[in-house]
Order: sequence, then C-alpha cells, then structure tokens
Amino acid sequence: MKKYFHRAVNLFFIFALILFSSITVSAQDAEKNNSVNITSDSMKLYSDKNMTVFKGNVKAVQNKTVITADSLTVFHKKTEDDTSENSFEKIEASGNVEIKMEDKYAKSENAVYLANEQKLILTGNRPVIVDGKNKITGDKITYFIDTGVMEAEQESDNQVEATFTDTEAKD
Repeated sequence: MKKYFHRAVNLFFIFALILFSSITVSAQDAEKNNSVNITSDSMKLYSDKNMTVFKGNVKAVQNKTVITADSLTVFHKKTEDDTSENSFEKIEASGNVEIKMEDKYAKSENAVYLANEQKLILTGNRPVIVDGKNKITGDKITYFIDTGVMEAEQESDNQVEATFTDTEAKD
C-alpha cells in the first residue's frame, strides 16, 4: 500500500509540475489544447527583474489541474535572445496555496518550484498532501522530481504524520 501511495503522490506532483512548468503569459498559448489559463485581480510584468507577478484570487488551470493562491510569481530565465520565452528559473505561490487534480490535493501557505533542481517545496501552516484516503502532513514537504523522493520534515513541536488507508480492505 505504501508503494502505491508513493507512486500516486509522484504522479500527482509530476502533473502539478507540468502545470507549473507550462505557465506563461503568452496570449498565443491560451489557444492551445495544453494551455494554461491564469486569472487574477492584477498582473505586473517586471522586465528589469525578469519576473511576472499575479496577485489576488490567482487561479492557474491546465486540463484537470487547478492551482489557486493569493499570489503567484514567475521568475523568468535571463536570456540574451528571446528564443526561450517560456523558460523560468523559479515559481513561487503564496497565501492559501491549493493544488487539485482529480482525487489528489495539496495545501500549504507557500509553494516554490525550482526548475534547475527539479524540486517542489511546500511550507507554512502545516502543508498537507492527500491522495484519496492517504495523507502526509509536516512543517515542510519537499518533492524531488528527478529521483521521486519526497521528504516531510518537522520544524516545530509537531511531528510529521502519515496516514495510509488500504482501500482494498473490506469493511
């Protein structure tokens, strides 16, 4: 059962990271099937800082994956030419962050995706990952995409908690 949960959590975050890695503010991409649609109360593009900030009721949707947050900041890669318009170094979501995909769910106060390290970090207000009836909670949850390793850490007096439910067991 633990092996199943680990695989399911891996798939969930791979899909979430696909969404994160596809985020762009290009109007052309909104017309494609795998497009990401981001809505917010405001958007500011800081070309001198190579970043775009979405604030207020942010919602990023791609297919069946939905990410909501109070703010979402995309840090674009600095390039000498404009050939990599969709490239980014880091994405930060903050304030009431929720990632939903079918029966999978993650919630935290902050989420940071580091593209070069292929790492997603959930922090603040006891982040939680739920897959069906299985649940992991800690003060900090880090998912390493390349290796499939997930770490839940204790940074306060609260211990890490994991609940695995055998869905094949009879009632």
